[in-house]
Amino acid sequence: MHLNEKRGHGVTILGAIGAQLSKPVFLLAKSTKEDFVKVLFKMLHEVVNPNPSLPDIKTVVVLDNHKAHKTPYIKRLA
Repeated sequence: MHLNEKRGHGVTILGAIGAQLSKPVFLLAKSTKEDFVKVLFKMLHEVVNPNPSLPDIKTVVVLDNHKAHKTPYIKRLA
């Protein structure tokens, strides 16, 4: 995926890659808000550990200092 200066304003891309995923997961939105980050976490939880009877798979979450990543709810999820 290649993004350049002409990609537009207000485009947010959240994504995930990992050995447990059959392919990368990406979400696109006009802006980053807490609800959007919650959707990504929910998707990852369902994909990475779909069978509750199996032990949890360790997952690393990388977030930057965006204000939507620092809400109390998102911190608990991470």
